Amino acid sequence: LLNDNGCGWLKQLQKRINIKTLNQDLNSDYLIIGAGYTGLSAARKLSEIDNKKKIIIIDAQLAGEGGSSRNSGYLVDTTLNDGFTSNKDIKNYKKKVKIFDLGIEAVKRYVKEYQVDCDWNDSGKYFASSKIVDENSAKSFSNLLTSLNFKNQILFKNELKKKLGTSFYNVGVYTKGGILLNPAKLARSMIDTLPENVELYENSQLLKWKKINNKIECQFLKNKIITNNII
Repeated sequence: LLNDNGCGWLKQLQKRINIKTLNQDLNSDYLIIGAGYTGLSAARKLSEIDNKKKIIIIDAQLAGEGGSSRNSGYLVDTTLNDGFTSNKDIKNYKKKVKIFDLGIEAVKRYVKEYQVDCDWNDSGKYFASSKIVDENSAKSFSNLLTSLNFKNQILFKNELKKKLGTSFYNVGVYTKGGILLNPAKLARSMIDTLPENVELYENSQLLKWKKINNKIECQFLKNKIITNNII
């Protein structure tokens, strides 16, 4: 199935013309299936480790134009979504937030290094509710964040209206680490700045693959790629 044309993030971008489709048999050291954030990041990291390796990324559709360009455009620092309002399972929560922080820092370094225009906005995040009965949950979450040394602030109706422009919410917790950005611009920049030893092929669907001795043979519609490693 092809992606629809209704994504607002993508509509802000010019259409790409530098699109290559697989049209010959190839060999590689690494073959990465899928050119979203994960595939593009994996290729960049592998190139950092050894820029002499031949790395191929291949995507059944257009690179970066799946879920990577179609999400909310928010880098999360802390979350209330999975019920962490008490000290229960606090060890796993601390580990999860540390991963969030590492992710944000990695994107921040990348944006700075390549001067990426992705509408970066240090907006922070509001966990807000229209129900006043949720005040206890907000306080519990705030206490948990404070115990973990995360700066936060409890806000009520009038304060939230000043911040958000609506009187709908009655109580909320603000944390300052989250980032708003344009995810399509970020994905596009990752395509435009791929290392020299990385080749990208799009609109090329992997049909099947099999191991032959120490190699992996990947079959596409008309061609195949033989690789040492597949991701």
